[in-house]
Amino acid sequence: MHDSDFGGHFGCIGTTGKIESKYYWQSQHKHIAEYIENCLKCQSKISSLMSTAPLQPIITSRRFQFVTCDILGPLNTTVRGAKYILVFMCHFTKWVEIFPIENMEASTVANCFIELICRHGVPESLHSDQGRNFESNLFKEVLELLYVHKLRTKP
Repeated sequence: MHDSDFGGHFGCIGTTGKIESKYYWQSQHKHIAEYIENCLKCQSKISSLMSTAPLQPIITSRRFQFVTCDILGPLNTTVRGAKYILVFMCHFTKWVEIFPIENMEASTVANCFIELICRHGVPESLHSDQGRNFESNLFKEVLELLYVHKLRTKP
C-alpha cells in the first residue's frame, strides 16, 4: 500500500491509516515505520528537501557595513545611452543608490562601486549574484585592495 502506483508514498501516518482500514497484525506501526524509513523514493525526497542550508539572518550594526548589488535590464535605452541600472543597497539603512549604465562590463561596475565608496565609505562585505561582471578578475582585485569580503548567491 505504500508503494502503490495509485497514490503511494504517503509517509507513516497516511500509510498506517490505509493499512489499518483493512489489516491488523502485532507491531504493525513499528513495521510500517521501518519499511518507510528504508523506502528509497521517500528518502530521496527527504534528502533533496534538506540539502539547502538554513537561512541565517544578516546582522549589521552600522551604515554601509553590508552592501548588496545587482543589475537590472536590459531596459529601453535612455537619451544618454544607458540600457541597464546598477543597484547598490545598504542592508542597515536600506538606502539605495542606482547608476544608469550603458553596459554590464566589469570595468563599468567597478567604477560605479568606487563612486559609491567615495560617497559612503568602504563596506566590510558586498553581496551579489554570480554574474560575470561581479566575478571578474578586475572586480575581485578591487575588492581585495579595499579588503571587502565578497559574498555571493547560490547559482
